[in-house]
Amino acid sequence: MEVTCFKKSELTIEQSDAIAELQHLCFHSKPEPPNPRKQDFEFTDEPVHFTIWNGSHLLAHAMTFLRIYNTVGGPLRIMALRGVCVLPEKRGSGLGAEVVKSAFARIDGTLFCGSIFQTRAPDFYQKLGARLLTNRFVNSRWNGHTEENPWWNPYIMAWPATMQVPDGTIDLNGPGY
Repeated sequence: MEVTCFKKSELTIEQSDAIAELQHLCFHSKPEPPNPRKQDFEFTDEPVHFTIWNGSHLLAHAMTFLRIYNTVGGPLRIMALRGVCVLPEKRGSGLGAEVVKSAFARIDGTLFCGSIFQTRAPDFYQKLGARLLTNRFVNSRWNGHTEENPWWNPYIMAWPATMQVPDGTIDLNGPGY
């Protein structure tokens, strides 16, 4: 199956609805309490969606957008990876890997120096060439919580594994994603 790529402005209402439904199915299958780390944020650039469809049925999705992090070594132009999900009955079929590999293909060293993202499934991303980060992360724009960890998943990853990430605290310069 082929990965299709859409800028957010190119998505039809039906495609946007299908993405929202798949994300709700994958991420909100059981009620969860409000998460104070999940905040609304403005995109630095237009998000790009990577999708796999079977006709009009969405099977897999990933979204990317630019984030500029502040580090002791200066700003980092990061490709944020968010909303990676696969229809539950299709998990393990390689569809998730296909949308993520297509997303990572955006990284060419010009617009992005690499990707940093959070996950509950580090083994999946390590098989695709990512590595775990141990840096401390903050969000300097989070009023009253600037020193708190803005991530809510336990593992923070960098892709490619060879990406140069300065030691020390990294300011996401916005909320986790």
